[in-house]
Amino acid sequence: MFVKIEEVYKTVDGRNLKIYIFNPKKSKQNGAAIVFFHGGGWFEGMPDLCFDHAEYFTEAGFTCFSVEYRLAKPNIETPIVCMEDAGSAVKWIALNAEKFHIDIDKEKFFYSGFSAGGHLASLLGIVEPYNTVIPRGFVLWYPCVDTARDDWFRRLDSFCRVNMIPLMILRIIKLDMA
Repeated sequence: MFVKIEEVYKTVDGRNLKIYIFNPKKSKQNGAAIVFFHGGGWFEGMPDLCFDHAEYFTEAGFTCFSVEYRLAKPNIETPIVCMEDAGSAVKWIALNAEKFHIDIDKEKFFYSGFSAGGHLASLLGIVEPYNTVIPRGFVLWYPCVDTARDDWFRRLDSFCRVNMIPLMILRIIKLDMA
């Protein structure tokens, strides 16, 4: 049994971005947390795509968060807005950690994501200024980790070539290790 709460973590251009919190019952709380980011190629998807997984981990004692973020729109908004919102959500969680009985300093904090959400989750752990809370680990479901070969990013290349650098960092790290 758990309690699902809906809160606003950020308002952008009059739009409230929500975060859905799944709190385990007190007897199961273990101080651990997982933050979920839905997939959808950065341009579609909703937080409820992660609800089944959040419910599963909540039954195991984790406090789970499923994040709504702005979606990219060709020639208007890039996946960078997705990353900005993901970073804002994590900052909001850190500021409210005590309220939800989680201890982000005890290595019980995890990021999870599906496809494009896996990309956001992995970047949150390594890219400044978004890495305000370093997770203990990641639970990534078919994550996009090489944006240089992704059709969405290739289409965006001429629109935001300069701004793609942070989003391509995973591929750069991979190349540096070769």
